[in-house]
Amino acid sequence: RRYYNGAVRNLNVMIESFPSNLIAQLFGFRLRDYFEIEDRDRAVPQVTFGG
Repeated sequence: RRYYNGAVRNLNVMIESFPSNLIAQLFGFRLRDYFEIEDRDRAVPQVTFGG
């Protein structure tokens, strides 16, 4: 997740920076969203082992 979000940040900066933004528009590159985990998915599951 850390590597992906870093790559997304770098891509988004390049897309918004001159002169690479001209090439990005020409080829249809678009801003990407960061990877985020929902709060419900972040919760630690309860596990019980028989005993």
